[in-house]
Amino acid sequence: MSDDPSKLPPDHPWAKYYQEREKARPPMTRLQRAAPKAAAESAKAGAAPQPGGPKPSIYDELTAAVAAVEQEVTAQSTAFISAKQREELDLAARRENRRKLLIGAVLGITGLIVLHFIIINTIFREPTAAKLAAVADQTGPEILRLYSSTEQPLELAGTRIEAGKRLNSDELDYIIAVTLRLREALFETADSNGTAVYRSHAVAIPLVEAEAARIGLYADGNARHPPVLPKILRTTHQAGEPLVVRVPVNAHRFGWSWTFRAPEFERRQTSRTLAGSVRARHGSEPVLLIDSPNALAEIRALTRQAKEYLEQVGRDLAARNAAEPLRNP
Repeated sequence: MSDDPSKLPPDHPWAKYYQEREKARPPMTRLQRAAPKAAAESAKAGAAPQPGGPKPSIYDELTAAVAAVEQEVTAQSTAFISAKQREELDLAARRENRRKLLIGAVLGITGLIVLHFIIINTIFREPTAAKLAAVADQTGPEILRLYSSTEQPLELAGTRIEAGKRLNSDELDYIIAVTLRLREALFETADSNGTAVYRSHAVAIPLVEAEAARIGLYADGNARHPPVLPKILRTTHQAGEPLVVRVPVNAHRFGWSWTFRAPEFERRQTSRTLAGSVRARHGSEPVLLIDSPNALAEIRALTRQAKEYLEQVGRDLAARNAAEPLRNP
């Protein structure tokens, strides 16, 4: 079928297309194929095409198309590799790299901050047991030095940390409990109504003996011997009894480490108050412990003997005074 629009039937699609637009179809180049036999014979004969010979119309069209494409590609390539465009691309690339680095740094810092808070609220939420024990061990000797004396000798029995009170996320208050024990029993003078007569006789006997010796009441050698009235003591504390002293101490966290301030000794509290002193502080004379099993019976017996002695010395003194006028009329 011919492609000439004038020769196409009216119902042909191309004829309708051009008729609707009132246009004419451009002329089309028709290629002529050489006979295969003639081309083979020419190649066999080695005949070269004549450069000045006629060229087909398709050659001109292809040449123009290739030139147009080359011109467009050259223009685009020239624009792409221009110095200004290259500078802008390099600047944009640097900006993108800086943006990525900034985002990475922000994410890294945020991650470190989150990790820091996780660690301080889990692993380092409070001081380690070893550090608490070290602070308690240092406080024990200081408390012993404050409470032990020659009258009330004590020894260090142990230290422990009691539960801390959290003041805020970085500060805790602990209580160091220091346990001290008595090395010896403590005693004090037993002053009670039941021993008032005994104590009065104990005071009177030395005075009567001194007065009898002064006036020579028993110059003939028939002196009376008074009973020995030992000092009455009461046991206040047994050896080994504990004394617990509680001392507050503050712990402060800086970063991941905990530090302790000095213990507040002025705020210390004791579980009890010790009274009395050791036996050696009451002299080397014999003593009578009122809390011993037979103490009351012994006190009554000694009180009776002391009373009899004082009454006998009084009678001796009265008899001497009565005989004195007969000797000196």
